[in-house]
Amino acid sequence: MNLADTRDRRIRIGECVLQVRGETRPCTIMEEQLTGLRDALDPNWRGGVFCTVLSDARIQVGDAVSWED
Repeated sequence: MNLADTRDRRIRIGECVLQVRGETRPCTIMEEQLTGLRDALDPNWRGGVFCTVLSDARIQVGDAVSWED
C-alpha cells in the first residue's frame, strides 16, 4: 500500500476506520540496527504513518485493507 502523501485519507482495516494524520519519519534507532535502513525508508513515507481512530474495532490477521474515498 502506497502511503506517500496520504494525509487526511481514510484507511479501513477490517471494521476499523483510521484517518492518516501524518508521516512517521525514520529515526536514528533504525540506522543503529541496520546501516542504510533510514535512507531506504525515508522516501515516499515508507517509514509508515500515524492515524486517528475513527471507528474502533479489533484488527486481525487477514483483515482486508483498503482506502475509503
